[in-house]
Amino acid sequence: CGCVASRSIAAMEGKAALPVPNYARRYPLLCGTMFLAGAAFEVVLIKTGFYNVYGVNAGQAKADEADKEEAFWMGVAERRMKRQAGGQIF
Repeated sequence: CGCVASRSIAAMEGKAALPVPNYARRYPLLCGTMFLAGAAFEVVLIKTGFYNVYGVNAGQAKADEADKEEAFWMGVAERRMKRQAGGQIF
């Protein structure tokens, strides 16, 4: 490519060249840092009671869904009884 940016990068040789990063040396440090950050985040979630609140809310939502489903099927049973009493069996 004849762009200026590629020429200036290619011209950086010797002391002006960008050093090639050694990822093999930095990778264990990165993994350890990420592990500690994740562990600290989990401690914060546990100490603030996030998991307890989430569990209660999920349980309430499941109970509400079960109540709605039970009410639906009770309505179905009532309509069937009315039809049978009226002589309209479908």
